[in-house]
Amino acid sequence: MLNIGEQGVRLLVSVIIARMLLPREYGITAMITVFVGLAEVLINSGFAKALIQSEQPTQLELSSVFYFNIAISTVCAVLLAAAGPFIASFYRLPILAPLAAVMSIDLIISGFGLVQITLLTKKLDFKTQFWARLAGTVFSGALGIGMAWRGFGVWSLVGQSLSANAISIGYYWLTSRWRPSLTFRISALRSMFAFGSKLLGSGVLDVVFKNIYVIVIGKAFSPFELGLYTRALQLQQLPVDNIASISDRVLFSSFTAVQHDKERLKRALRRTTISLALITFPLMVGIGILAKPIVLFALTAKWAGCIHYLQLMCIAGALYPMQMVNLSALTAQGRSDLFLLLEIVKKVVLLAVVAVSWRFGIVAMIYGQILVMTLSFYLNSFYTGRILAYGFWTQIRDMAPYATVSALMGGLLYLSQSIGPQGAVLVIITRVCAGGLIYITACRIFALEAFMDLLPQVFPGLRRITKCHRSHRMYKTNHASRDEVYRSTIVAETE
Repeated sequence: MLNIGEQGVRLLVSVIIARMLLPREYGITAMITVFVGLAEVLINSGFAKALIQSEQPTQLELSSVFYFNIAISTVCAVLLAAAGPFIASFYRLPILAPLAAVMSIDLIISGFGLVQITLLTKKLDFKTQFWARLAGTVFSGALGIGMAWRGFGVWSLVGQSLSANAISIGYYWLTSRWRPSLTFRISALRSMFAFGSKLLGSGVLDVVFKNIYVIVIGKAFSPFELGLYTRALQLQQLPVDNIASISDRVLFSSFTAVQHDKERLKRALRRTTISLALITFPLMVGIGILAKPIVLFALTAKWAGCIHYLQLMCIAGALYPMQMVNLSALTAQGRSDLFLLLEIVKKVVLLAVVAVSWRFGIVAMIYGQILVMTLSFYLNSFYTGRILAYGFWTQIRDMAPYATVSALMGGLLYLSQSIGPQGAVLVIITRVCAGGLIYITACRIFALEAFMDLLPQVFPGLRRITKCHRSHRMYKTNHASRDEVYRSTIVAETE
């Protein structure tokens, strides 16, 4: 719930700034963000998950990772600033050179927070991380809105990004008890790098190919079109990435705890898969159905071009958390080699799809995304099928009831679009309420497993009611059985 609140504040800030700026300015920012994201993966170097996977990292290991990250982040910052003119030449946008120089500062800031964040994640302390992100979101949001209002344009997005990271990292240092000692050993990094290097390779591939659409659209189309695409992607990824990131952080630690018990790991994986299906499927269907009123109300008509993009992206978004869960199960088993192999195969598929689809426009590229996401889910679940006997078709069978109920909800909402109020706000409110009621009712009627497990947690009173109901039903059954025995005895004696 805390994470949802932070994301809500972030969404509100994003909507306010988007109403002030133009799609073109978001497109320009997206071009440079690709290179920042790649550099951040290099700074991480796979050590974050290596530290989590390690049962008890020593102070020497933690300090060595800290100083190594500071050094790498400084090198990456210098390289990004130096690459600014080449990036500007590639996209034929001179403003990208100074943007790259300023955004390089963000990399140095990030290098100071990796160990603190990793230790909090290892302890499952997400509350502290929430407050850090919330502080950064609120302060940076106010700064970004103020800069946009004063006409700073694309620089307001840069200022927002830098300040958010600085405030969050500062909060981690104020609240964390860990401090680096004046010790550094390369040998302390070697054992972790054997595990983390494969994750580093897959991370680099993931960032490059995850942003290949941004790179291609920015080069082949206009910054305006790229701005529309990235806005649709952000609206889709806001809930999806939120769910996936929470799952990845919690599940990797949880899966690691039972990594030696494959039967328990399989049960945990299945329970997580159906729980994610319960939440993700109706969410993506709902956003797809309500894409038009959401965009027109929140962002105004200047962003109307992203509506169709958003609707298609929701299809791909429905499967994203599921494929991430399978990867978490693999890495928890220490199989970073399979992780890297899967990433290479998926990226080859993605590259082939992009090479064919970009010639037919952005819509064709998004259809390609849907195909890639489906294949990625199949590939990610292939090895969990072999290792844990919980593969693609078994997972599909478990998720099918939730997909069916979500499709039923979406179909009824689509057919009832002409009924009721037509104002954007009223449409959103009434459709959300109606969709939620339809979905919950259908889940209850069909007694879907994940829904029935979730009910007592959401409404604790139901646990007592359900327990009393079961006790009463057992009493009636036992009482009826005793009466039947008594009647049978009387009849026998009479005869």
